[in-house]
Amino acid sequence: MSKEINIPEIIESKRDQYPVAAATVERFFNESIVLLRKQMEFSLRERGDYFWPLAEKILTIDQNLGGDPIKALLEYTLAFLREQASFMKTGNYRYDTDSFNDAFAEVYDNPDVMENFYLEGLLVTHVFWPIHLDMHRFFEDHFLSAITTEKSIGAEFGFGHGLYLYEILKKFPDTYALGFDISKYSLSYAQRLLEKNGIAKDRFSLDLGDVRQPLALESNSLDWCVFAEVLEHIPNPKEALTEISRCLNPNGHVFITTAINSNALDHLWHFNNMDEVTDMLSSANLQIVSSVELPLSNYDSKTKDPTIDCAFVCTPTK
Repeated sequence: MSKEINIPEIIESKRDQYPVAAATVERFFNESIVLLRKQMEFSLRERGDYFWPLAEKILTIDQNLGGDPIKALLEYTLAFLREQASFMKTGNYRYDTDSFNDAFAEVYDNPDVMENFYLEGLLVTHVFWPIHLDMHRFFEDHFLSAITTEKSIGAEFGFGHGLYLYEILKKFPDTYALGFDISKYSLSYAQRLLEKNGIAKDRFSLDLGDVRQPLALESNSLDWCVFAEVLEHIPNPKEALTEISRCLNPNGHVFITTAINSNALDHLWHFNNMDEVTDMLSSANLQIVSSVELPLSNYDSKTKDPTIDCAFVCTPTK
């Protein structure tokens, strides 16, 4: 049985050290966000040592952008739950591999989605969804530690909100980052996130780009790469992975995440199990260095939701 925790006491004990996080968590519970209450209690009880410093960092980033994290989180979570409920009933995602243009029009090119809740909501799930909290921890422990040279050049494809680029550029002051995303709204949001949170403009270059096409980069030109939450969004994930492998130098590393049996507003490619993901990575000339598999049932033993999030750090097999 899970131990009981005193929420107000925990918040008060963290207020001096983590003021932004404490105020936001207090607001979360005061507004009686029943939808995610169990998940938040899990994080405070089981992940407290990691939760608080990460929450302070991400919620400060959001505050610097003038965001409303609770509102965005709720809209993003509700949108996900609606799609996942449909998948659990029908066995099908909203879109399929022939429907990318529809997903682009309805999500990535739609300001009512991208600007109103999608980008900010996804950003703050790294705080409020324990499954994404653990994913972020894996990124820090296994990918950031794999970037062995201070003066490196790397790229993120499908950078979305830009948090991973921020983490890399903040940790490695001599690193230069490229970023490519299909959405002009992601481009604008990530640019603001980096600039308003202390990353100099001359340390990165963000542009529109489509990973469904060959990458306009030389072979072996990247020291690192991030390809997070993209595989399930595109109709040709193996081809994109193969291109990323081509662009990495022999000692380079790539951080990859995807979702298994998990629908969302914009998921196209349905992975049924972990073996399908690892087989695709291998066939795209990538060798797994480390990985994590995170079933939603790890956080709620009573859930019937089959969602599994997974993440990998890989090197090219050249």
